[in-house]
Amino acid sequence: DPVLVGSSTASDDPAKPPGEPGAEQPSGPISTSGPAPTKIVFGEALRDAMTRRPDASGSASTAAWKIPTVIHKTCEYIKNKVTTAGTPGIFHTPASKWKVHKLKEEFERGAIGLSKYNDPHSVAYLLLVYLAALPEPLISPSIKDALFKLHIYDPGLASPSTISQARGLMLGKAMPVPNRLLLKYIFAFLSAIATPSHATITRVDAASLASVIGPALIQLRGSETYDACMN
Repeated sequence: DPVLVGSSTASDDPAKPPGEPGAEQPSGPISTSGPAPTKIVFGEALRDAMTRRPDASGSASTAAWKIPTVIHKTCEYIKNKVTTAGTPGIFHTPASKWKVHKLKEEFERGAIGLSKYNDPHSVAYLLLVYLAALPEPLISPSIKDALFKLHIYDPGLASPSTISQARGLMLGKAMPVPNRLLLKYIFAFLSAIATPSHATITRVDAASLASVIGPALIQLRGSETYDACMN
């Protein structure tokens, strides 16, 4: 069973390596050169992944946090696919296990080529895997518990007051700066692909996205590893 709640799972059938009968082939060339050195990407601490980079002036006081490469690349790829091609069932269509493994390996080698696989569903699943592999959930247990209490008093978080409190919990000063900035980035991405005009084509509205992304943000079933997510 997939670790992350929702129907965006990695299927076994498309997981065959290239060359086997029935295997899916990438749409572009794959390098046959020797493997490049790898680094920890899936499972790296968020603060380390979001290392500071100076702005154009080099001023440390105005330095910015860097969005992790996996998050930035996958979100931009998915957003482009949704806004240009529609991509029905995004985050709810089963992914190819083989492609997800290959994409993970490429990120760890620094040789990233999302477009050659032409599979936004596997890229979407890779995003969930990255969030599940963080050593600590993006939304901490204490803030998660506070959000759950709000939901008890206002199921659906429908009132403006409750929405304001929830926003304050997730994007306020109680949240570490890297977590807060990354949440803002992810929320902006979700807002971009969940507009009514896109939802009519993708058949995935904001509530459907929340049912998949939410558990990944709080790591609902604990600190599972990447391999656990894939199995």
